Amino acid sequence: MNLTPKYKKLAQFLLILVSFYVLWSLLSSSFLAIPVDHFLRTSESTITSWIINLFGNSTDTTQVTNGCLIYFNDQPNIIISNACDGLVLFVLYSGVILAYPAGDWKSKASYFLAGNLFIYLINIIRIILLVFTKAHFPSFMDFNHHYLFKLFVYGFIFLLWRNYMQKHHIRFE
Repeated sequence: MNLTPKYKKLAQFLLILVSFYVLWSLLSSSFLAIPVDHFLRTSESTITSWIINLFGNSTDTTQVTNGCLIYFNDQPNIIISNACDGLVLFVLYSGVILAYPAGDWKSKASYFLAGNLFIYLINIIRIILLVFTKAHFPSFMDFNHHYLFKLFVYGFIFLLWRNYMQKHHIRFE
């Protein structure tokens, strides 16, 4: 089947993206994701605690069965679980950058590293805001966690993608 160059690039993008997703699905259920999730939960909870303490609050973190529990002013506050540590966000962002058929590998590598660092920092900001929301406005916790902050984080990732794609136009010739 002959495809025009436009559709070849689209097919290439979709094939790489689907392959990346299948590979991720296989690896995420294996032993390889466990240390990465543990590192993310531990580092994010430690950095979150440190930043909140800068503002004169008392926080602490501890490992629990399903994640890292953050205490705020000696009260249990939130748990950073595997679902909230941002690993899926890193994979989602990285998959699109790596699969996109324009841009050289040096550019992809720099966007991969910088974008994932930005996502990590945004996730820490999200966790800090969730800690303060739970402590001061508990009635808004579910809405902020499940809707508002997800919209914020995914919107940020979309802007990162958009920035990459604007700098690396696909030429359909």
